[in-house]
Amino acid sequence: MIDTIKKISKLNDDLNLLKGNYEYDKIWFKRYPDGDLKFEMLMEWLSDDANSHSIEKMINVIKDIKALENK
Repeated sequence: MIDTIKKISKLNDDLNLLKGNYEYDKIWFKRYPDGDLKFEMLMEWLSDDANSHSIEKMINVIKDIKALENK
Protein backbone atom coordinates (compact mmCIF):
# COMPACT_ATOMS: atom_id res chain seq x y z
CA MET A 1 0.00 0.00 0.00
CA ILE A 2 2.81 2.41 0.88
CA ASP A 3 4.49 1.68 -2.46
CA THR A 4 1.26 2.50 -4.28
CA ILE A 5 0.93 5.80 -2.41
CA LYS A 6 4.54 6.66 -3.25
CA LYS A 7 3.92 5.86 -6.93
CA ILE A 8 0.78 8.01 -6.98
CA SER A 9 2.65 10.87 -5.32
CA LYS A 10 5.51 10.62 -7.82
CA LEU A 11 3.08 10.50 -10.75
CA ASN A 12 1.32 13.57 -9.41
CA ASP A 13 4.64 15.41 -9.20
CA ASP A 14 5.56 14.29 -12.72
CA LEU A 15 2.19 15.39 -14.10
CA ASN A 16 2.52 18.81 -12.47
CA LEU A 17 6.00 19.21 -13.97
CA LEU A 18 4.79 18.18 -17.43
CA LYS A 19 1.78 20.48 -17.16
CA GLY A 20 4.08 23.37 -16.31
CA ASN A 21 6.25 22.53 -19.31
CA TYR A 22 3.20 22.30 -21.54
CA GLU A 23 1.89 25.67 -20.36
CA TYR A 24 5.29 27.20 -21.13
CA ASP A 25 5.33 25.64 -24.59
CA LYS A 26 1.71 26.66 -25.18
CA ILE A 27 2.63 30.26 -24.41
CA TRP A 28 5.48 30.02 -26.90
CA PHE A 29 2.99 28.94 -29.57
CA LYS A 30 0.80 31.98 -28.89
CA ARG A 31 2.57 33.64 -31.79
CA TYR A 32 0.09 31.69 -33.90
CA PRO A 33 -3.55 32.73 -34.39
CA ASP A 34 -5.71 32.14 -31.30
CA GLY A 35 -2.79 30.41 -29.59
CA ASP A 36 -3.91 27.17 -31.24
CA LEU A 37 -1.33 24.47 -31.56
CA LYS A 38 -1.93 23.25 -35.08
CA PHE A 39 -0.86 19.77 -36.16
CA GLU A 40 2.07 21.11 -38.17
CA MET A 41 3.34 23.08 -35.19
CA LEU A 42 2.94 20.06 -32.92
CA MET A 43 5.02 18.00 -35.35
CA GLU A 44 7.64 20.75 -35.40
CA TRP A 45 7.70 20.78 -31.59
CA LEU A 46 7.93 16.98 -31.44
CA SER A 47 10.83 16.97 -33.90
CA ASP A 48 12.90 19.40 -31.82
CA ASP A 49 15.63 17.49 -29.96
CA ALA A 50 15.31 19.91 -27.04
CA ASN A 51 11.80 18.56 -26.39
CA SER A 52 12.71 14.87 -26.49
CA HIS A 53 13.04 14.65 -22.69
CA SER A 54 9.52 16.02 -22.18
CA ILE A 55 8.11 13.70 -24.83
CA GLU A 56 9.74 10.63 -23.28
CA LYS A 57 8.62 11.71 -19.80
CA MET A 58 5.00 12.13 -21.00
CA ILE A 59 5.01 8.63 -22.48
CA ASN A 60 6.55 7.06 -19.38
CA VAL A 61 4.15 8.85 -17.02
CA ILE A 62 1.07 7.72 -18.94
CA LYS A 63 2.40 4.14 -18.99
CA ASP A 64 2.91 4.30 -15.22
CA ILE A 65 -0.62 5.64 -14.73
CA LYS A 66 -2.08 2.83 -16.84
CA ALA A 67 -0.04 0.25 -14.92
CA LEU A 68 -1.36 1.64 -11.63
CA GLU A 69 -4.94 1.56 -12.93
CA ASN A 70 -4.59 -2.11 -13.86
CA LYS A 71 -3.49 -3.20 -10.38
